[in-house]
Amino acid sequence: MQNNFKFKFQKILEYRETVENLRLADYNRAKEILRTEENKLRELMNYKKNELAMRNINVKNTTIFDLKNYNMIIDYINKEIVEQKARVYNAKDVVDSKKKNLLEALKEKKMMEKIKEKHYNEFIYEIKKEEDKLVDEIVNFRSSKN
Repeated sequence: MQNNFKFKFQKILEYRETVENLRLADYNRAKEILRTEENKLRELMNYKKNELAMRNINVKNTTIFDLKNYNMIIDYINKEIVEQKARVYNAKDVVDSKKKNLLEALKEKKMMEKIKEKHYNEFIYEIKKEEDKLVDEIVNFRSSKN
């Protein structure tokens, strides 16, 4: 018997590995987009905090017109924060979806790897069986000579 193991579903396993790699790349891109959106949200929150601090510091020395402008800026920032929170929420949904796809691909690849391992173990069993048969034949041949 030949000692070279060849998995008959190797192409399927390779395909599933490729799918896993592609889905991993998608997942990583989605996570990076989420990090970017979260950073933008943090920056907006910090900007709002700074504007509020500036308004509070200058409240005694400003006119009503200046206070109105500060409030308009803060209202605009609040609207931007609401929109950015929606973008962060959407990015989290995308990350969750990509993660689910990745886990599915990992599970499918793992299943093929288990099948390959099972086939390999069967292959090794058959080789050992052939070797044992050969050893028995040699022993029988030697014992019949004596």
